[in-house]
Amino acid sequence: MGRELRGMILLLIGMSLFPAAGCNRSTSRTTLRISIETTQPKPLPKGLSGFNVQLFASGVEPWDEDLLDRTTELAPGFIRVPGGAVTLAYDWRIGNLRREWVELLHVEEHPLTHWKNRQYKRLFHMEKKVRGKGYYTLRDMARMARKLASPLVYTANVRTDTPESLGALARYTVEEGIRIAHWELCGEPFSWAYPGKPVQFWMDGKDYIENMSFYAQAIRKEIPDAEISIGFSFGDPQWKQEAFDQAIANYNPKFWDDFSFHWYPARGKETLEEAIPAVIEALETKTTQLIDHYFLPLNAPLNPGVSITEFNSSGKGEYVRSLFSGLHAAEYLLRLSDHPNIKRIGYHQLFLHALNRKNAYDWTVWKAGHANPPEVLDTQNMDFGWYETVPAIA
Repeated sequence: MGRELRGMILLLIGMSLFPAAGCNRSTSRTTLRISIETTQPKPLPKGLSGFNVQLFASGVEPWDEDLLDRTTELAPGFIRVPGGAVTLAYDWRIGNLRREWVELLHVEEHPLTHWKNRQYKRLFHMEKKVRGKGYYTLRDMARMARKLASPLVYTANVRTDTPESLGALARYTVEEGIRIAHWELCGEPFSWAYPGKPVQFWMDGKDYIENMSFYAQAIRKEIPDAEISIGFSFGDPQWKQEAFDQAIANYNPKFWDDFSFHWYPARGKETLEEAIPAVIEALETKTTQLIDHYFLPLNAPLNPGVSITEFNSSGKGEYVRSLFSGLHAAEYLLRLSDHPNIKRIGYHQLFLHALNRKNAYDWTVWKAGHANPPEVLDTQNMDFGWYETVPAIA
């Protein structure tokens, strides 16, 4: 997924179970035939393809030689930090999740608050596991970006942090000589009001975009020419998401230079039979339809341009571990690299959380996190290893 990819042509004749390392053979009888053309390299536009990097949650230091060697080979056009849902409770001062901010995401159980409680549980367990490991600041990530010769994209915490804090961060980057190529104000913004809603979530699209204007002002007070983006929804055909997006589109003055959305066409699907049709539809029609006929008209009259700052085939179980998910990642970049209105595409993510995977220290980490009170675990001499995803390898 560097600056050059070999051309691929997917010949989708029926569907096929694709046996891959780490994936148990299924009893599926579908058929997939893939023809790969490797004679002509296809260069990707500089800066188009990058990665989300959540180092503090991985057990890998930004200065790790193995990390730098492997990532240099991938030639990322940018690295996006902290990246993903971890941004909801990330504190740039300590370079890690803050427990009290994680707790703000906890709401009373209710059928309509499932999404937020799911995020809370993920971050709660991650925060326990990373005790004593991580705490890599923006300075550390900038050091890594310089080593990789990759621009740095920063995803701001606009859920639990404040505009004043983000302004202080912008001032810090100026003082430290850290260049943020792109400030993303929100990764996944669509969280409207439900019973038990924490005050950090937004009532609707109007409430969201008005709040984002304060964050943008705080950044540009310190960096007048800062490039700033805001996030639309996933673009799913739901009236609440459409109303949310329309409220953003109606807002004036438009203070953003760019906008983004995230794309996981197979999210929630576990088997190849379930996931492959959704991925094929995304490759062949749905992604470009969303960009050209949904998001770009909403963002008019601003100059066209969209960033898909998070993408992968997502899914669960056998699909996410299959070689097809890797082929999807490469093919997705190839097809969209010629789209005139796409600014950047970020794969989520460079590698999986080593602390969340099986390794020699799994039991040690578990006991420390579940002790009462939780133990501060000294992990500096632990080698948590690499857990690369199939699509990232592709």
